[in-house]
Amino acid sequence: MTYQKTGFTYRVAFDTKENLFIAYNANNEDQFAYGITIEEAVAALIRN
Repeated sequence: MTYQKTGFTYRVAFDTKENLFIAYNANNEDQFAYGITIEEAVAALIRN
C-alpha cells in the first residue's frame, strides 16, 4: 500500500528475516529506512 503524510508519499514492508519494518519513498525507492515499528521506520525515512 502507498501512504501519504504531509505531502510525503511512502510504502511500508516487513522484512521477515530481520523482523524490521521498511519504509520506502514511493517516488524514489533508493530512499528507505528501517524501524522496529512502522512509526519508527516512517519517522526515520522522513528525517533522511
